[in-house]
Amino acid sequence: MTRALLVWHVSEQIQAIWLKFAGQVFNVPGDVALDAVYLNPKADKRSDSDITESFGHFFDEATTASLNFTNVLMMGDR
Repeated sequence: MTRALLVWHVSEQIQAIWLKFAGQVFNVPGDVALDAVYLNPKADKRSDSDITESFGHFFDEATTASLNFTNVLMMGDR
């Protein structure tokens, strides 16, 4: 029996966790990656380059997930 939910990746660079769901949970073929992420867009103590770098890490992680999963879902706070 396939496990319905596993932690696939915990980001070391940003506040993000990636979960792997069996496709049966969403009634879709293939596994599903779900990312819960918070990227603070502005802070007094963070430089613009630091913020840009955070979004770059997020993009890299999303790209990796899209190469490893048939389905990718992302959720975050604005």
